[in-house]
Amino acid sequence: MILVSVDITSAAVEWMLAELIKNPEIMNKLSEELAKEITGNIVRDSDLQRLPYLNVCVKESLRLHPTVGILLVYAI
Repeated sequence: MILVSVDITSAAVEWMLAELIKNPEIMNKLSEELAKEITGNIVRDSDLQRLPYLNVCVKESLRLHPTVGILLVYAI
């Protein structure tokens, strides 16, 4: 079960990065938000409230490329 969750997470991250590479203006806007809001190199859970554009990008990526695990949860 743990291996499945790792695979689902890595697939979701890969799809999001692929979408950002295809859309450089969105990647630039996201980079600007991260540079403005994050001090240091690590995004922490407490930082996520100040990153609305990152939240939108993640949700859009999951909408465009839903993972199998998410589909199975909704099928039940």
